[in-house]
Amino acid sequence: MSCDCLTVAFDAIILSKLLYASPAWFGFIPVEHLNLIQKLLDNAHEWGLTNRMHNATLLFSTRDCQLFKLMHSSSHCLHHLLLPVRSVLFAKAAQSSL
Repeated sequence: MSCDCLTVAFDAIILSKLLYASPAWFGFIPVEHLNLIQKLLDNAHEWGLTNRMHNATLLFSTRDCQLFKLMHSSSHCLHHLLLPVRSVLFAKAAQSSL
């Protein structure tokens, strides 16, 4: 199999499984588990399963930020979990400090 085909297969099978629901669990895993995931990604590159060097922390952090940005849309199913915007309170706090 060519490198490009292996990379597509790796992304479709391995990365998709790692990134699935990662915002829900990424913040709770111990560093040892994160290191194991990073080792898996490093070995996959070394063995030629992917032509990209992946950084586990960056992958999961990016996915977490993407979800948080999407949640700000009022049509997102998790939007109701966000605290209401309180711009008035911030304005009052700024006036009282003057």
